[in-house]
Amino acid sequence: MGIIKEMPVMNGFKTERIGTYLYVDISDKSFKDLNLNKKIVDEFYKKAIGNKKYNWITIRLKNNKGLSDPGTSDFFVFSNLNSENEMHKQIGFLKFDKNGKTYIEKM
Repeated sequence: MGIIKEMPVMNGFKTERIGTYLYVDISDKSFKDLNLNKKIVDEFYKKAIGNKKYNWITIRLKNNKGLSDPGTSDFFVFSNLNSENEMHKQIGFLKFDKNGKTYIEKM
């Protein structure tokens, strides 16, 4: 899938680690190339995450765009990411319809 690594979540002063987030870099793929559906996302959560607790998950795509999971596999925030993989400007939400297919609800 690309590069997957655990990254520290630091306090506002960047002096103390207060958690961990999972970073997935698939910047060689476009959003359309992912072909995400609910089944694929659920499998990823089961295999890559398991019982681990992350504050959030960030998936970096092409052109500094990305998906951030705020702690649920039910939807992702689709946004521009800054150099520290933080959401810079939200574009919309990636959600799943009743058949498990994805769609973007623009802001």
